[in-house]
Amino acid sequence: MGGSRSSPASPTVDGWRVDGRSGCPLMRDVLHVDDLYDLLARQLAELDYHSRQTFYNVGGGMENSVSLQELTKFCQEFLGKRIEIGRIAETREADIPFYVSDCAAVQKAADWKPQRKLNVVLENVWQWLVDHRDQLEPILR
Repeated sequence: MGGSRSSPASPTVDGWRVDGRSGCPLMRDVLHVDDLYDLLARQLAELDYHSRQTFYNVGGGMENSVSLQELTKFCQEFLGKRIEIGRIAETREADIPFYVSDCAAVQKAADWKPQRKLNVVLENVWQWLVDHRDQLEPILR
């Protein structure tokens, strides 16, 4: 995994410029663990072919990307709760405004693309958190 497509020539997402300037929504892509498993199984079945490729970028791509504002809204609607989220005016060094994996090479080489849509990924993550709450609480305190 790895690699991303940073904001080339300031494209727009949700009508905002994606260039790290004021007002830009932070964007991320998400990938369901089962989609990653499907890809790895496919690659292992053709190991000789895929081992010749040095690396692939693997992620959810634009189809499974979400701004952190949209993600917050989804979570609030899904849970029926509202949490105020603060803002930090300055851009910090580690703030990456746009991270969406360019998976074109692996999609072509393995005839693969993620099958689970964003809402399924988010609902499954939530269910996993609920199912493992007892194990997670000591870590997250």
